[in-house]
Amino acid sequence: MLGIIVAVTTPRVIRVRERSDLRAARDEIATALAMARSAAVQKGITANFILRNDSVQVRLSNDQVILPVRALFELYDAKVEMTLDGAAKVTDTLTFDSRGFGMRTSTGATKYTVRIGSITSDVCVSRLGLVTKVGCVSQ
Repeated sequence: MLGIIVAVTTPRVIRVRERSDLRAARDEIATALAMARSAAVQKGITANFILRNDSVQVRLSNDQVILPVRALFELYDAKVEMTLDGAAKVTDTLTFDSRGFGMRTSTGATKYTVRIGSITSDVCVSRLGLVTKVGCVSQ
């Protein structure tokens, strides 16, 4: 009897944990992006959101660390990739200028996709610097 209960509930518990970890990783990316934008405006210099090997970090152009490296794969088992103009990369630096605008040559939004297992969630940054977890819209 106990074996049947475990067999039925274990997959559900795993899915709930994966969805919870996915939300947490997505929120960390959105927070780091918003933090980079905010720091750039407050300090009046450029700030960099750095994605490297499923880790995120925020640094100012004077090398001051605003957010130390957060290893999302180690924390949540999350894989992260950035998509811009249809090209996906796992390493990226998004720079915000002192007005809070994302400094990209593209006219579209930058999309960061978080994947845990078979589920995904996106964080998007418009070229104007707006960070959203709802979906990407070209501007």
